[in-house]
Amino acid sequence: MIPIKDYPGPRRTFPWVMLTILVVNILVFIFELGVGDTNSLDQLFMSAGVVPVEFTRGIIVGPPPPFKMPWITLFTSMFLHGGLLHIASNMLYLFIFGDNVGMRPGRGRNPHRGQCGLLDAQPRRLRRYRRCAGRVPAAVSPR
Repeated sequence: MIPIKDYPGPRRTFPWVMLTILVVNILVFIFELGVGDTNSLDQLFMSAGVVPVEFTRGIIVGPPPPFKMPWITLFTSMFLHGGLLHIASNMLYLFIFGDNVGMRPGRGRNPHRGQCGLLDAQPRRLRRYRRCAGRVPAAVSPR
């Protein structure tokens, strides 16, 4: 079932943070589309996506992560999407339910997006490590 809208009640403020995250995700996806050949796209996913072995063993596989710091990929992987259906469904749910999550705790006290993105990478990296020896970034690997 695809949600069309919700009824959260009256808005106290405009959801600027949610719309900013939505626009950044779409811009990053457009950048992914413009990368070109599949080898370059694989290199992008391997460098900006979470590669589990980089955390469990402390070794860098493939291209180096942004700024040569593997922990940065915990943030950059939140903006990578594996295809049109992947980004469309994520942005649909973010657009419909994101303002509710943002308004629930109150303005300026909403770390949910960042915390959920970081926590999402944790069990995935351990599970992926056992299954594929850390060669597939979490953003594009099958669940």
